[in-house]
Amino acid sequence: MSAILDIIWRHQGKHSAITADKMLEALGGWPRGARGLREEIKTLIEERGELIAACGNGYYIPTTMDEINEYEEILAKRAKSIFIRRQALDRAKGQLPPSQVRMCF
Repeated sequence: MSAILDIIWRHQGKHSAITADKMLEALGGWPRGARGLREEIKTLIEERGELIAACGNGYYIPTTMDEINEYEEILAKRAKSIFIRRQALDRAKGQLPPSQVRMCF
């Protein structure tokens, strides 16, 4: 088990989430700091299938179906928001004058 996963496993339930800063402290640092830590957690979730959730207070292992469902809803809302922003960007991009479009590329 990775050192990161070992730390997160000690934080069972949303009420005991650990922040990235506290995790970095416990690890004694991490290559590329908080960004590298987030990338490693992303790998644990997406490639290894680890059940890790996040909230405003940090990362944790969900312990109930309610926590899992709540996190799924957060992810769905975030995905929808990103999709809406992308659509707005596409609309705005279509309204740029040709001279400004050339400056962007």
